[in-house]
Amino acid sequence: MNGPSPRPPSPATVLALGLLAVPAIGCVITDTPQFQTPQHTRPFLIAASASPDITTVVPLNLDDSSQSVTFSADVISQDDPTGSAGQFQNVNAWLYIDYGVSTAPGFPFRWPIQGANTLEPGTLNQITGRLISATWFPAAYPVPEGCHTATLVVSHLFDLKPCPRCDDDYSMLTWQVNACSVSAGTCSSLPLTGMPMNEVTCPVPTTNCDAADPQAERMCPDMTSDADAGTGTDAGTP
Repeated sequence: MNGPSPRPPSPATVLALGLLAVPAIGCVITDTPQFQTPQHTRPFLIAASASPDITTVVPLNLDDSSQSVTFSADVISQDDPTGSAGQFQNVNAWLYIDYGVSTAPGFPFRWPIQGANTLEPGTLNQITGRLISATWFPAAYPVPEGCHTATLVVSHLFDLKPCPRCDDDYSMLTWQVNACSVSAGTCSSLPLTGMPMNEVTCPVPTTNCDAADPQAERMCPDMTSDADAGTGTDAGTP
């Protein structure tokens, strides 16, 4: 007794078998990928991480000769990697007291105070752990009573003034400071939260680093010349 005739394969089955018969085609890499070190960026100070709080006035008791105030914030930057020929590897800081108020010809601040630390090369992916700071000792860098400013400046390169050497390689944060004498009772007459009308106001800036230190004298390296000065590793993108 003969059974039923076999059913012919469906079109879907035929298509599937045909695809299985086609040899797989893969990517063939004939050359070693070339990686380029990312171009460095200016260092950015993060205001949200600033200490003291950037939105408050910092009290400074001139009676206390041992008092000091440390100003700090986190930094984000893409730096030239260690071991490269790039000049934008490390991030440095200076603190300007009364930036913009010249007390000597050619110097756009009352006092410059060098930062307490230097940051090693980092990347834009490092958004924490790169804290930079500078400490003001009023006994060593005195100011008269009244309102003052403390401006933290970060850059890869500073000149001898010191001002940032490159116009597009720095950022800054500014705090208002209330310098007063507790023993003389002047602190109560000076503003602690803002600068209302007819109260003591901060000095009005009359100059800056650009005016005091013309570009022609700043010897700023070409910001693009170090783009390919990396180590040739896979630190960058293909």
